[in-house]
Amino acid sequence: MKSSYTTITVEQQDAVLVVTLNRPDVLNAFDQTMQDELR
Repeated sequence: MKSSYTTITVEQQDAVLVVTLNRPDVLNAFDQTMQDELR
């Protein structure tokens, strides 16, 4: 797993990995960068 992302945040909570979309300026719309980071 990559350590830093530009469009998402990732947080480990016990056995759960929480992925948060972080593009509030465009209402969290997907772009190519976000798609790549989610892979």
